[in-house]
Amino acid sequence: FMKQSILLYRYLPCDSAIKTIEGGSFRVSRILELNDPFEWIPGLDLVKPEAEDLVKWHMDRFLKEMNVNFGILSFSESIHEPVLWSHYADSHRGIAFEVNIITPELHKVKYTNERPVINPQWIFDQNEEPRLLGIFKKFWYLKSLGWAYEQERRVAIELSKCRTSNGMFFLGIPTDYLNLKRVILGARCNLGMSYVRRALDLNGFDYVGVIQAKQDTKTYDIRC
Repeated sequence: FMKQSILLYRYLPCDSAIKTIEGGSFRVSRILELNDPFEWIPGLDLVKPEAEDLVKWHMDRFLKEMNVNFGILSFSESIHEPVLWSHYADSHRGIAFEVNIITPELHKVKYTNERPVINPQWIFDQNEEPRLLGIFKKFWYLKSLGWAYEQERRVAIELSKCRTSNGMFFLGIPTDYLNLKRVILGARCNLGMSYVRRALDLNGFDYVGVIQAKQDTKTYDIRC
C-alpha cells in the first residue's frame, strides 16, 4: 500500500471532545460497539434450518475474537455535511476534530447493497480458510448504501497498542501517522472558543487552531 496524506474529521459531543483534549487521545471503537448491526456479519447461503444455530455460534465466536484484538478509528472526509454534525456532534452543539493522517492502513469505506455472502460449509473446511479470510477482510471497508452520507475513512487499530481506561481503549494524539490540526466548534456549540483554546494550551496542543462553524447563508452547507 502507498501512504496517503489526507485531512479528515472526527465528530464528537462536547463532553467527549473535551475528554479527548484533556486525555490527549481518541477513543477506539471495538467492533461489537459499532452502530451498524451489519458490521462484520456476512450473508449466509444455503443454510439448512437445523444448521443455523451452529453457524451462528461459529460466527459469534469469530466476532468475539476480532473484538478482543482489533478496534476502529472512524473519520469523515466531509466537514460541510450538516447531517454528520446532527448525528455525531450532538445536533451541531458538539465539536469536530480536523486531523492529518498519513498511513497505508487508511481504508476508504465502500458503500454498496451487495453484501458479501458465504456458504456455511466453508466454516468447517480448512481448505476454504483463505477464501473466508479474503471475504472477512472486506468488512474493514464495506457498509450499506444508507451510510454513504458519512463519507467514512477508517483505520484498523490493534488494541494491544492502545492504553486502557474504564474498560475502554484509547490511541494517543499525536501518533507517528496522525496529528491534530484544528478544533471546530459546532454552529450551536455553547463552549466559548476561549475555553477550548485554554484546554488545548494546557494539554500540549498549543499549535492547534480553534474556529467555530457557521451555517452557509445560501446553501445547506456548514462553513468553517
